[in-house]
Amino acid sequence: MVAKDNMEHAHSNSSQDGDNKAPETPMQSAESTPTDNKTEKQPSKVKKMWTKLGLDMSTCSMMFKGSVAPTVAIAMYQSPTVAAKYTTLGYLIAIMSILALPIMPRGKFIQTMSLNVIGVCLGAAVNLLALYTAIQARLNTAAPGALPNAYNSSASAVCAIWFMVQIYLINYLRAARPQFQFPAIVYSIFAIVAMSYGPTFPSMTYAISFTERLIEAFLTGFGLATATHFLVFPVSSRMVVFKEMTGYLMYVVRNSLHTELHD
Repeated sequence: MVAKDNMEHAHSNSSQDGDNKAPETPMQSAESTPTDNKTEKQPSKVKKMWTKLGLDMSTCSMMFKGSVAPTVAIAMYQSPTVAAKYTTLGYLIAIMSILALPIMPRGKFIQTMSLNVIGVCLGAAVNLLALYTAIQARLNTAAPGALPNAYNSSASAVCAIWFMVQIYLINYLRAARPQFQFPAIVYSIFAIVAMSYGPTFPSMTYAISFTERLIEAFLTGFGLATATHFLVFPVSSRMVVFKEMTGYLMYVVRNSLHTELHD
């Protein structure tokens, strides 16, 4: 009987100990079992920098496209054959390939390129006339026995007058007609180079040869820009218009939804 009472007393004590045991906390259960949720991966430094710059693939492609033509021009000028062909005027190839703006849409590029070519042809004609007058001034005022390419103040004065008149007129046209901005810049560069060398030419043979090389340098730069425009990430005017229309429609829809939600 006593043994039976002792067993019942022990059973009651164990039950009380089980009831008094503290329940398992969520922290303990989380530590005891592996979590299914993984920590979010932090973006890399390159991605953070890219996001901070705000560049997209369209902008990067246009940046690359604009750098192709001058890079090719500088690279080809390292060849002795090309350097002998263009002599000291080879740097103008890279400049003209940039001023041709190959990143523009197709329609705008063709318009600008046509005006640039017309500007080069007009500049060649006008500056040949200026060089002719400068050479005539040299022949009529040169001292007997002077070197053919010696400094002549009359030839320099004539070239200076032609240069000032051309720069004034072309910049007047550029201000009156903004669409002629880049052709005016091209013409101004042509006039600057031609009138800088003009006082040193002893005859028209030298002047014509120089003008031909100058035209070749300008047109080579235009040719590189044209090839880059049509072959590297070509962009049509239609694509630009559709992109602008899409952006405008998204803006209108967004503002309309914003107005409806706040009314």
